[in-house]
Amino acid sequence: MQQKQLRVSYLSRSKSGYKALTLHPQSLVSRHAVSYLIAMADDYEDLRHFALHRIKQAQILDAPVRTRANHDIDSYIADGAFATPLSGQTVELVADIDPQTIWLPRETPLSDQQSIMPLPEGNVPIALSITIAR
Repeated sequence: MQQKQLRVSYLSRSKSGYKALTLHPQSLVSRHAVSYLIAMADDYEDLRHFALHRIKQAQILDAPVRTRANHDIDSYIADGAFATPLSGQTVELVADIDPQTIWLPRETPLSDQQSIMPLPEGNVPIALSITIAR
């Protein structure tokens, strides 16, 4: 990152239209098939997630970004920025999935502890077993 502010036209999920924002980029995160710019917007100090595919236009401004002291992306994620905070406990999900749908967890696994196996002959669904942290 160039440590410069960005002026973007951003499609908000809640406002159903594009909004002009000045962003102060802090980090980039890829989560499954979506990449996010983690940034402060305008004069606000809180970090927000901006999906890159919702940015229609972007212009690099000749102004330095404001940064958050002690911003550590790994701690930010572990503290629950994209979900509930990790408790150290796990939960097991077992599901029968249609063969046309199974490509998604094959391409983007939900866990390192994921297995996909055919069910006994004669059954069309495929068994998916995942153990994930809560």
